[in-house]
Amino acid sequence: QIEYLSKQLQEISDKLDIINVNVLINSTLTEITPAYQRIKYVNEKFEELTFATETSSKVKKDGSPADILDELTELTELAKSVTKNDVDGFEFYLNTFHDVMVGNNLFGRSALKTASELITKENVKTSGSEVGNVYNFLIVLTALQAKAFLTLTTCRKLLGLADIDYTSIMNEHLNKEKEEFRVNILPTLSNTFSNPNYAKVKGSDEDAKMIVEAKPGHALIGFEISNDSITVLKVYEAKLKQNYQVDKDSLSEVIYGDMDKLLCPDQSEQIYYTNNIVFPNEYVITKIDFTKKMKTLRYEVTANFYDSSTG
Repeated sequence: QIEYLSKQLQEISDKLDIINVNVLINSTLTEITPAYQRIKYVNEKFEELTFATETSSKVKKDGSPADILDELTELTELAKSVTKNDVDGFEFYLNTFHDVMVGNNLFGRSALKTASELITKENVKTSGSEVGNVYNFLIVLTALQAKAFLTLTTCRKLLGLADIDYTSIMNEHLNKEKEEFRVNILPTLSNTFSNPNYAKVKGSDEDAKMIVEAKPGHALIGFEISNDSITVLKVYEAKLKQNYQVDKDSLSEVIYGDMDKLLCPDQSEQIYYTNNIVFPNEYVITKIDFTKKMKTLRYEVTANFYDSSTG
């Protein structure tokens, strides 16, 4: 009986743990969703009205100033609503959005944490890696905020209100969100790709070789296969600053147009073997040699030492 009761208690405890996690997840989603919807709506509405006003002004060059002023009415009313300083205002939702992103909320749980757990659940299947998917989530939300700060700044200028340095506020918010991702989220994620997407390509029977190499002082940081009229490999390279941060001014794209030659023709049987390539800490990939011989593709990867403390 004691053993039976112990099992029951353990089952109850496990269920409570699941309920507790679900409460935390639901709480985070409940906090961030209204803010996301409000910010997205205002951004889109402001862009729509701005475009309509500019178009109307060009069309009505011969019209009276009063006619053109009428077209500004709706845009002005939206600007007043956006800049209204109250607890249910646009800026309030923007600050709330940021707080939930970094976990400055009731349960101390960030939206990035919730997103990472939902993405990494075994029953949730997504293409790409966990790191890529959660980082994409971060990029979408930070871009939304950046656009919102631009909307807020423009609305204040439209109404002739005093300037506020929203640029520094925005940068502070985005830096904290990136730090939350880098420090608390990134170490928990896998960079292994899952559920790859397959695209139909022409292929070739010929032996082929392709060398993908970054410029001196640069690292290979991303790859993308595009399959429009021809199959091309897009390679992104850049210099790295401290702590693996990308120097955006040095970021460049190089396109390799011979991808078909590296792949076997449609009628050939293709079997894929993948191995994890692991280098010591503080090494970054700078070169990849692809060689196809007798319908077998091999690759050799070169990495260079990188001092993350100095860049």
